[in-house]
Amino acid sequence: MDESCESRIPRAQLRKLMLARRAELKGETRTRHDRAIARNLQEVLPVRQARVLALYWPIKGEPDLRPLAAGWRAQGKILALPVMVSRDAGLTFCVWAEDVHLEMGPFGIPIPPDRTPVAPDCLVIPCLGFNVVDGKPWRLGYGAGYYDRTLAQRPVPAVGIAYEEGLTDQFEPNAMDAPLSVLVTPSRVIASIASP
Repeated sequence: MDESCESRIPRAQLRKLMLARRAELKGETRTRHDRAIARNLQEVLPVRQARVLALYWPIKGEPDLRPLAAGWRAQGKILALPVMVSRDAGLTFCVWAEDVHLEMGPFGIPIPPDRTPVAPDCLVIPCLGFNVVDGKPWRLGYGAGYYDRTLAQRPVPAVGIAYEEGLTDQFEPNAMDAPLSVLVTPSRVIASIASP
């Protein structure tokens, strides 16, 4: 990876394009895609092996994995959601207990009311866009770098979730980006050649 590489078009512009592409997915098409992602995700080894699994609450048209929560809890997994503690730090993960009313956190993202942190064995991360470079899947996020800082502090398997519409060759990873261990879309599972 060339650490000096940057997007072929400005990342802010690329993010707007990716958000627009994702917004075009509606109704039954989105539902079918979410179900296909859910089926593929359940076959991913780091997810299957995780005792504490960090998920995300879907915003801005992200794939919705919430229907999987009850099944994972029935398997004995502890589910956690990300909580932003400060702008310069990585994310903290707090238990997402069944039937607990979530509170509104930063950026309008629901978070658990109990802020007792847990240490996930695997992170399931939404991707606004993605690219595969040098045999590794890379995530384009919203630009704040929270997941990248989190993975730098705690290198656990990171499973990216994306629609195929997020595939783009318009960005290259830079020195701040962390590769994904696995990327899951409705039609495929892309494993990194060098997973953590």
